[in-house]
Amino acid sequence: MTVAVVTGASQGIGQATAIALARQGADVVGTYRPEAGEDERAQARETVAAVEALGRRCILIEADAAQAASARSTAELAVMGAGQAAAILMRRATPEEKTAFEDDYSARLLNPYVAAERGYVDAVIDPASTRAAVADAIEMLSAKREVLVARKHDNTPL
Repeated sequence: MTVAVVTGASQGIGQATAIALARQGADVVGTYRPEAGEDERAQARETVAAVEALGRRCILIEADAAQAASARSTAELAVMGAGQAAAILMRRATPEEKTAFEDDYSARLLNPYVAAERGYVDAVIDPASTRAAVADAIEMLSAKREVLVARKHDNTPL
């Protein structure tokens, strides 16, 4: 499952981006300005409705992306665990539906071996072999040399 974070998702380009990402199969966590008026809040509700009409989940929150605290809370919402995600995304569901969602979320998204299978992570390293894996990576990087391609045109000052 892909979760897209879209700032300014209540109107304009942000709204179009949120809907386009939902069409491509992403769930959307979006933000809109805290000082937004009633018109922008109505547009935020329209964005949520449009994304959910495409069969994806969407939540929009008031957050200023320029503020570190707001950006952090938005990112935490996008990557939270199964229980918290179920509490927010399945807030109108029955307890049985929430439990089913949590189980599905845990099985599909919180399993590192599934993530490695899908290519989300390069490898799952057993904790007992972490030191050897890190040493091998450092050894490989210590011998690495970057070869720069010769440029056809030079930009030297006259």
